[in-house]
Amino acid sequence: LYMTSASTTMNLLDCTVNNVNGRSGNNITVEGGTLTIDGAKIINECENSRNIATNNSGSNVGNIVIKSGTISGGARTNDNGGNIFIGQNDTLTISGGTISGCYAKSNGGVIYMDGTDGATVKMTGGRIEGNATDYNAGGKGAIFVNGNNTFELDGGTIYKTYVDGQGGAIYAVGTEGKIANV
Repeated sequence: LYMTSASTTMNLLDCTVNNVNGRSGNNITVEGGTLTIDGAKIINECENSRNIATNNSGSNVGNIVIKSGTISGGARTNDNGGNIFIGQNDTLTISGGTISGCYAKSNGGVIYMDGTDGATVKMTGGRIEGNATDYNAGGKGAIFVNGNNTFELDGGTIYKTYVDGQGGAIYAVGTEGKIANV
């Protein structure tokens, strides 16, 4: 699935996206518009592939809303963001569902917020569990907040994250990174 227009709205309702290795090594790429996941199962066992990524250039704004469902499976990558990569000025809102079984060789086993400005992740519900990063490659944090970005935790659960290094659940770096309501 590849979304490019700022006016695009896509709803994944009670469906399954399984073992798809698409453009840029992502199962789903949101370069613009809004993707809502509500009851869907997104499963990835592909090597060196993320489940979801937003645009990294900031030319369009990508929004991801997770209301319910499951995002799981290998989603391994030799880079940052084992499961979800959030780029400049993009947003991720998690109000329900489960994100589990993700691995990143570098930073952000579950969510990696790019080092540019304005990315926002807000978690008000749901569950993040059973995810890992590899310390030997410098891996830090199940959720990696980089640069001038904001992570807000106002509900939900972050459980059984494994980081063989620093920042088991959340790791923030940079002079402007913000973590609110934790």
